[in-house]
Amino acid sequence: MLRAHVRAVEYANAHRQETAEIIVEYLGAFDPELVEASLAPEKMRIDYHITPQEVERMASLMYRYGLIDRELTGEELLDLSFLEAVR
Repeated sequence: MLRAHVRAVEYANAHRQETAEIIVEYLGAFDPELVEASLAPEKMRIDYHITPQEVERMASLMYRYGLIDRELTGEELLDLSFLEAVR
């Protein structure tokens, strides 16, 4: 599954126009040109890279807004060994 995700991200980055068209078709809304513009690298990062610090930041926000009961560390939440294996 991770290998398919990595390939999908690489495809989306290499084919932004087609990716925009797929998003518009799937959501049934928006203008393809607008979506494509929003996918520009300077506007949105589409990747599969993730760090414990990023996950920890997200967990901190989730705790602050009452979505989880305690703050968790990135190491508690993330095991990168599987992603590293497919890369």
